[in-house]
Amino acid sequence: MGVFEKQITVTGFECDFRGYMKYSAMLRQAQQISREHSDAIGLTPEIHEKTHTAFLINDLKATVFHQLQPYDTVTLRTQPFSPYRASFYRKTEFWKAGILCGVIDTNWIMVDTLEQKILREYDHRLAAFFPPEECPPPRHKIKKLPVSPAGVFLASYSLIDQNQHLNNAEYADLVCNCTPMEQPVSSLMIRYHRECRYRESMTLFSGGEKQLWYV
Repeated sequence: MGVFEKQITVTGFECDFRGYMKYSAMLRQAQQISREHSDAIGLTPEIHEKTHTAFLINDLKATVFHQLQPYDTVTLRTQPFSPYRASFYRKTEFWKAGILCGVIDTNWIMVDTLEQKILREYDHRLAAFFPPEECPPPRHKIKKLPVSPAGVFLASYSLIDQNQHLNNAEYADLVCNCTPMEQPVSSLMIRYHRECRYRESMTLFSGGEKQLWYV
């Protein structure tokens, strides 16, 4: 499938009070270029509707090496790798003036939308869209720490997507809201267990140990 790339300009509303591009904005850009790349190779929503399949994010790791700021011109490069059973790994990079500023490693799973279950082997009707060599996705290990209550969160109108659940990118803001705002987060990992649908609430818990936080 190769590498797919495009240029974006960072906007002010994608940045936090420091003027740094938020993780949630980076995740949205990564989701968007992933969709555009899939469309470009013919793996369109119509194909998923025909095969009753859908991609869902299982977990991700996002790392910032150099902060991006408003009006920065950024080259996004994304590359998906061959499926391993029904798991798919995609890497998206953020480049500015030849410097790698950030990386998002995303592990996707495939689900059967009719039976609403995770597939153990990917639908072979989609085999033509992927190279044959299997690529095991990277393992993102999240260290659990003691936690205490950190509030309640409601999946309201402005935060849900077309699937009527809390958009994946919103979880990055939840993580940053539960960590000290005076210190920028250099890297974060998110594991998704189940969806939070419109008007559902989540109780948050967080805890820290030195430079590491668990939410």
